[in-house]
Amino acid sequence: MNNKIFTYLFLLKTKFILLNLFFICLFVQLINLLEISRIIESKNSNLFSIIYLSLLKIPTAIIETIPFVIIISTAFLYRNLIANNEIISMRNIGFSILDIFKPISTAIFFIGLFILLFINPLSSNFEKKFDKITTKDFSDMYSIKIKNDELWIK
Repeated sequence: MNNKIFTYLFLLKTKFILLNLFFICLFVQLINLLEISRIIESKNSNLFSIIYLSLLKIPTAIIETIPFVIIISTAFLYRNLIANNEIISMRNIGFSILDIFKPISTAIFFIGLFILLFINPLSSNFEKKFDKITTKDFSDMYSIKIKNDELWIK
């Protein structure tokens, strides 16, 4: 396969994934920001603590939304390729559908590998920090709590 076309499709797919991830996570973060502000409204908290708690939720939002992002970005990518007649051009110069799909699947694989190796552990650490902060400062917001492998109902 031609290296330029492989690189073009790989970078285009990566761009569509990152753009969709940004916009979907931005929407999810706005909802998280509202939820966190609702949870801690009774406490005297400043705006920075609410934003900090919301930022701790970003890796978790990425992990939760990445399957939808992949599907939506693939649909947008193919729509873009069809609208610009690029698929027809690639087919006319001898590429099969499988040749067109290889760089796209490679981009999805590397994004998934990056999320698995870097974002997933980061998400776990940030969730621990979030739980530590919310249970320490805002312990009255939970009615069921697990402590020392025991279930406590408040």
